[in-house]
Amino acid sequence: MKLEKKNLKVAADTSPKDIKATITGKYAVSKKYILSAIDELGKIAKDDTVAKEAIANLGVVLFDLD
Repeated sequence: MKLEKKNLKVAADTSPKDIKATITGKYAVSKKYILSAIDELGKIAKDDTVAKEAIANLGVVLFDLD
């Protein structure tokens, strides 16, 4: 899997904690755990290809749950 770096802009008032607070629905708990895993992997992803791929995979799972 090849990852492409894109310049994405995030609103200044948006943070992962804000996103976690607004998750609702029957998959809410699962989504919160996936976001937590992404947060933790993000801490080491700068130098770790496996972590980068795992973040991408978790992102796909997160979107599938919507």
